Amino acid sequence: MRKNKFVSIKKKFLMAFIGISILITVIPISITYTLNKNNLEDTLNKEGAKDTKISSVMIGNWLQERINEVEIYAQNPLVKTMNWEVIKKYLKSEEKREDDLYAVSFISDLYGNYSTTDIDHAGNIRYRTYFKKVVTKGETVLSNPVISKSTNKPIAVIAAPIKNDTGRIKGVIGRAIDLEKLYNHIENIRFEHPDSYSFILDKNGQIVTYPDKELIMSRDLINYSEDMGKDIIEKATKVLNNEYGYVKFNYKGKPNLFYYNEIPNTDGWQLVTKVPQSYLYTPINNIYKSIIVSLGLGLIIIFIFGYIFVNTISKPILKLNNLLKKASSGDLAVRSEHPYNDEVGQVSDSFNKMMDNINRLTYTDTLTDLPNRKVFQEQLELSINYCKTNNDKLPVFILGLDRFRNINDTLGHNTGDELIKRVSQRLKEQINDQGIVGRLGREDFGIVMYSIKNYNKMISVIEDILDDIKRPYRIEDHELYITSSIGVAIYPRDGKEYGTLIKNANIAMGRAKEIGGNAYQLYRVEMKNDLVEQLSLDANMRYGLQNNEFYNYYQPIIDITTGEIVAVEALVRWIHPNIGLISPAKFIPLAEENGLILPLGETILRNACSHVKKLHNEGYPKLSVSVNISTIQFEKEGFVKMVKDILREEDLEPRFLKLEITESIVVKDISHTINILNELRAMGVSISIDDFGTGYSSLGYLREFAINTLKIDKSFVMGLMKDKKNEAIISTIISIAKNLELEVIAEGVETEKELKFLSDEKCNYAQGYYFSKPVAFEELKKLLN
Repeated sequence: MRKNKFVSIKKKFLMAFIGISILITVIPISITYTLNKNNLEDTLNKEGAKDTKISSVMIGNWLQERINEVEIYAQNPLVKTMNWEVIKKYLKSEEKREDDLYAVSFISDLYGNYSTTDIDHAGNIRYRTYFKKVVTKGETVLSNPVISKSTNKPIAVIAAPIKNDTGRIKGVIGRAIDLEKLYNHIENIRFEHPDSYSFILDKNGQIVTYPDKELIMSRDLINYSEDMGKDIIEKATKVLNNEYGYVKFNYKGKPNLFYYNEIPNTDGWQLVTKVPQSYLYTPINNIYKSIIVSLGLGLIIIFIFGYIFVNTISKPILKLNNLLKKASSGDLAVRSEHPYNDEVGQVSDSFNKMMDNINRLTYTDTLTDLPNRKVFQEQLELSINYCKTNNDKLPVFILGLDRFRNINDTLGHNTGDELIKRVSQRLKEQINDQGIVGRLGREDFGIVMYSIKNYNKMISVIEDILDDIKRPYRIEDHELYITSSIGVAIYPRDGKEYGTLIKNANIAMGRAKEIGGNAYQLYRVEMKNDLVEQLSLDANMRYGLQNNEFYNYYQPIIDITTGEIVAVEALVRWIHPNIGLISPAKFIPLAEENGLILPLGETILRNACSHVKKLHNEGYPKLSVSVNISTIQFEKEGFVKMVKDILREEDLEPRFLKLEITESIVVKDISHTINILNELRAMGVSISIDDFGTGYSSLGYLREFAINTLKIDKSFVMGLMKDKKNEAIISTIISIAKNLELEVIAEGVETEKELKFLSDEKCNYAQGYYFSKPVAFEELKKLLN
């Protein structure tokens, strides 16, 4: 069966070669001459027309040089005198230096009376067309052929206006080109053929110059020569704007070609070049003979090559074809075996490499060699089907690396890729034969634990994975530390199919990241509800920002000594039209996560500056405002410029603005913090350290940074009456601030006893519910009153 099939293909190859041989010999011989004749004739005609065009441009340039010469004479001070005796001597001397192209030079007054270098007061030219154009339009003109009144010869006149110093025309200077001698300048424009020559026609078909001088000024060449007729005259004079042109015309039974092109800088003059058409057929016939010889040799070579090709190539091609059919049907294990080191062998090797790559790309992740998402899904679905049959449970983990983007952003993607590889290797070693590990995303992995049925054993494996992942990694010159978060969904409790299990495990992983990472979370239904609520809150927040649902509330800051309101702290409130007041504890963390903290923070700052400026204008000129700044805002490029722009736009002096930052911002990037704080301080903006004592408290940054105020966290103030240690902490903070010449604000004051303690300790300012809760802007004005 295989032999018959192979022979059939061989016969097809032989038939194909015979057919190809016929097609490339018999048929081309009959059509090649016509095709090549037409193509080559057209090509040569185009080239001939282009050559004529180039020649016409050269003649046009040469004529332009003559025109320029006449214009230069017209500007000569001697010529401008219109003194013929002086001008005549000058022109005579110029003519001695030039060739004998010009028949005569002349000067004319505005009435057409002219004198030439041959005859004084030769006559009047006021009715000449070129004279009228020069006098009326003030242009230099190259005339069409005319008969000279002084010499009775055919000439073309170049005439230019003679102008006085104010630009008025006072006369005309002209030079007459002898058309009989003009042919000397074009006689070399011809093809390499003894019967080829060129001549010039004006736009009316009148001959300007011609080898036979008797034909100059003639309009009907058919009366003088059989090689031209009205056909060429009409076609050559009508086609003036083409890129190139040519016409065919029979002369004494032989075809001739006439190439023509308009000469630049003339009034429609055409350069016409005649060449016998037989001149074109010589290269065409030579090519035709070469084709015949080449086709004959090619036919012999093709027959020989066809025989060899059919016997050596068709068989391995047939084998490869069969392999391709198997591969296309889904058999990715097929491979080609071809022992010869030839082109077919290279194709065979390429096929094998292609199948290896297809196999690897189909089943594995290219970076880690772990099963990819597709294979992971297939394995998980197989495990689910098994558990359905055997009524088993199946834990599914989703593991995500914590803050992996920081490594990518700081050390680059190459380092990030290497870290992913190392993590993958540790996961494979941890899971081993207890399940399968697959890579689902950039830094996310899926784990199916099909061999673990015991809850405690599962937790033990999870903890081992978390501990193993956080061990240091040595990559190039960096020692890297990274943690991971694991979300767990269990079949069938948390889902009965692949999509649901993966989605719920992802939700649990997200919750593990929210609590700080390096942790695991088992999926609970409440997590999904929380996520839905968070997504709804995110959408509402974006809409709320666009529709001004966020308002500034203000809590007064009191001078403990005088009891006066000296400042206010701006606090944002979100009043949703349907839900009502939404706690900042809910939406501030979300805003920092989704990036809305930037537009929200700018809105709060702008409103605070605007409101305080209004209060200044209403009689409270010393009131200042404090605004909390998030880490994301502080680190944003252009933060200082944004503050400066808002102060300028709201016309508020910088000394009335105090920015509150946390200790975590201060110590995150020391050099960056120093630069930003110094810029703000230079502007006149005050800086307060919020919640002092709860973060990375250090006397070092109090000395180094440009800060004005320490703000004692309310947790210390509200615990004054419960723990003597809080009193000691507050006293210490106040003492430190005094020694460093910093102001101190205590927040969270709710009782008179707390206020008295702070007063005794010489604390500067206080705020809290004892004085007032945060109030809207209109209520704040009432408090001030």
